[in-house]
Amino acid sequence: MDGSRTTEKNGADVDIRTIPAIIGGDRESRHGIVLAKSPSAKKFGIRTGEPVVNAFRKCPNLHMDPPNHRMYREYSRRLMDFLKTYTPEIEQVSVDECYMDFTGIAQRFSSPVEAAYEIKARVYEKFGFTVNVGISTNKLLAKMASDFEKPNRVHTLFPEEVKEKMWPLPVSELFMAGKSSVAILEKLEIRTIGELAQTDPKLLEFHLKSHGRTLWEFANGIGDAKVQSEETAAKGVGNSTTLPKDVEKAEDAKKGSIFSGRKCGKETKESRAESQYG
Repeated sequence: MDGSRTTEKNGADVDIRTIPAIIGGDRESRHGIVLAKSPSAKKFGIRTGEPVVNAFRKCPNLHMDPPNHRMYREYSRRLMDFLKTYTPEIEQVSVDECYMDFTGIAQRFSSPVEAAYEIKARVYEKFGFTVNVGISTNKLLAKMASDFEKPNRVHTLFPEEVKEKMWPLPVSELFMAGKSSVAILEKLEIRTIGELAQTDPKLLEFHLKSHGRTLWEFANGIGDAKVQSEETAAKGVGNSTTLPKDVEKAEDAKKGSIFSGRKCGKETKESRAESQYG
């Protein structure tokens, strides 16, 4: 989700999404790490998870607010409760992210996209913050779709769209591709997700062990992780959120789509989403 918090700046209220701003760390000592950043801060090369002191080197006029974890948890709880009015098949993966299985409510909408736009609009009306929504047939692709252009967007990434939408992206944007893995891939002259997808997986395993195979599968849109709702976890039995066979057409996937989205209850957040909601 994309949060908004206003702050006093020269006597006026300012939406920190519109200025270089971060959440995290101590304002006086400038210790800690960046927990979230505004789109304007991202343009300075500021990254979530980096030390606050580095962020200020990149942007000396950066605005920083401390995190308000109590507020985040409260907004997170309210959002999840709201999403459960649509379906109990929701897997919350962080304070601001969750996956939603569309299968059980497919008959209520003409398409997953229609459902995503309705939910997105109702979230804004009810809570005052925006969400990005990514839609696909598995959690991986829904997650990747949620990271496309933001804020307040709905994106699809169906299997037949992977080559066009995902392969041109830098390999660093692939889910689970961390700094050390990316450094090794770049030494192998693998710089895009598409180049990774077309690399011999045995070569990747040689350099990255089993993680190399995982990254190769992800680059090809392969993922079979299931949405684990609270009910599913309690039973210890998985109700599949992915389809029993690969789906090649968007129209064939309507009744088995995974939503993924993310939330920012009144704080600056990079909008991500999948019909992960958060």
